[in-house]
Amino acid sequence: MQPEKMEMIKSAYEVVHDRIVPFMQKMEEDKIRKRIIPLMNPVAWMIWHVLRVEDMFLSNVVFRKEQAFHKDGWQERLGIRTAHVGTGMSTKEADELAGEIDLNALKEYNLAIREHSINLIRLLPEWPSNELDDAQEIEKRLLASDAFPTEVAKERSIAYAPTPVSTCVLGVVNHTYMHFGQYLVLIKPL
Repeated sequence: MQPEKMEMIKSAYEVVHDRIVPFMQKMEEDKIRKRIIPLMNPVAWMIWHVLRVEDMFLSNVVFRKEQAFHKDGWQERLGIRTAHVGTGMSTKEADELAGEIDLNALKEYNLAIREHSINLIRLLPEWPSNELDDAQEIEKRLLASDAFPTEVAKERSIAYAPTPVSTCVLGVVNHTYMHFGQYLVLIKPL
C-alpha cells in the first residue's frame, strides 16, 4: 500500500477516536443514556456500537486477529450483558444497554480501540491479500466473533466478500461518521 494512502487511513481513525470523548463531555449524562430523538438509539449505545463494530470488523473480518473486546475483558468492564455489536437489537435492548453501560469504561474502551485499530492498520503494507476471504470463511469468523446472531452473520458475510481490504478499512470510518452525523446536529460543533 502506498505510504500516503496508509497515512490517510491512519489519520481517519485517529480523528474519529479523538472526537468521541469531547463529544461525550459536551452532553449531560441523561442525554447520553436516553433517546433524544425517539427513532434514534441513545448516544451511549451509538458510541458503544461504533467501537464494537470497529473492533470486530478490523480484528475478525479484515486481519483475522482476536478482538480487544474479548482479549481484554471489555464486556465485564463496560458492565453490559451482550457481546453482539447491536445490529438487530430491539428498542428495549438498546435502551437497556445505554442505561447500564459504564460511561467511564466506554471512554477507556474508545482509547483501547483507537490503539488496537492503529496497530492493526500498521499491518496493511505487509498484508498478504488485497481482498477479503470468501463469504463462507468470513461467516465462520463472524460466528466465532460472537458479534452477530447467526442469521445476521450469514447476511453480513455475503455483503463483505470479496471486497478490497482498503475499502473495508475506510468503510468502518464511514460507518462511525454516519452514526455521529445522526447526533452532531444536537450539540454545538466540536
